[in-house]
Amino acid sequence: MCNGENGMKLFDMHCDTLYNCYKDKSDLLKNAYHVDLERGKIYECWIQVFAMWTPDDPVADEIEKAAAFREAAAALAYIHKQEKKFPEALHIWKTREKLEDIIKEKGESDNKDKAKRKCTAVLALENGAALGYDIRNLNFFREMGVRIITLTWNGSNRLGHGCLSGNAEGLTDFGKDVVRQMEKSGMVPDVSHLNERGFWDAAELCRQPFIASHSMSAKIYNHPRNLQDSQILEIIRRGGLIGLNMAGEFMDAQTFEQAERHAHHIWTLGGESTLGIGFDLDGTEIPPEWKGIGAAALFAEYLYRKNYQPALLERLFFGNCYDFFNRL
Repeated sequence: MCNGENGMKLFDMHCDTLYNCYKDKSDLLKNAYHVDLERGKIYECWIQVFAMWTPDDPVADEIEKAAAFREAAAALAYIHKQEKKFPEALHIWKTREKLEDIIKEKGESDNKDKAKRKCTAVLALENGAALGYDIRNLNFFREMGVRIITLTWNGSNRLGHGCLSGNAEGLTDFGKDVVRQMEKSGMVPDVSHLNERGFWDAAELCRQPFIASHSMSAKIYNHPRNLQDSQILEIIRRGGLIGLNMAGEFMDAQTFEQAERHAHHIWTLGGESTLGIGFDLDGTEIPPEWKGIGAAALFAEYLYRKNYQPALLERLFFGNCYDFFNRL
């Protein structure tokens, strides 16, 4: 469990590497960011959610709205080109594929051979502004392979209001329509960054489980980006997912000990089958000694030494997220 090269599996629900690589045309295979395909080969099985971030635009005009859509579409096209360029290292979870079939096709023998290991990419949009405020664009993004949409970023958009927007209102009528249509399309609403009223609007609308892909506990550190116990309990009750975020500003102290405190609190609320990883790599600064994508292996070692049960750690780093997305 504690060493990737000896069999650790990782499913990370959020990184911003795609945005950075798209902007400066770096390759996903090797780059100067936290995440690249070569370094990720320390994990015997590695599933990574690559999110395309879109900035807040609360007063976007028609030109800006179209620009947000075009930018997101171009970034997704970029990662598809990266898949063609590096087919031995990257496979994007396609619209009509089953996740378990992809993992089985990798083959046990290939997973033992580090050189043959391949990242399975799950695509996401971080900020519903990327829709260009046209609900018909959901179908376009779904066909591009998008499985997750974070409804807002920190500010406001036409779907609703982020946790730092200063606006206490919930989802707009358009935002509610988007959530309904997402579920019909097999896409997962992500409530990370959403304000509290918007969270409860999404919870009321969703008929399927939803996720907070990169969020922490407000009980451990009271920050607007973190989830209150009532929100955590609702996600647990609904069979959703919460991904531990390693951004120091949401943890109080950016240490493995503090991350453990957040994890332990969620576990004590009954989140053994709910908690996963959403480290927010390349969306936040982390200590260089954490080695970027290697941080998960180091955190696993830390927890293993604290005598947490191996089965619990397997759920945290892989099993809970895999089971959830395999059901889509």
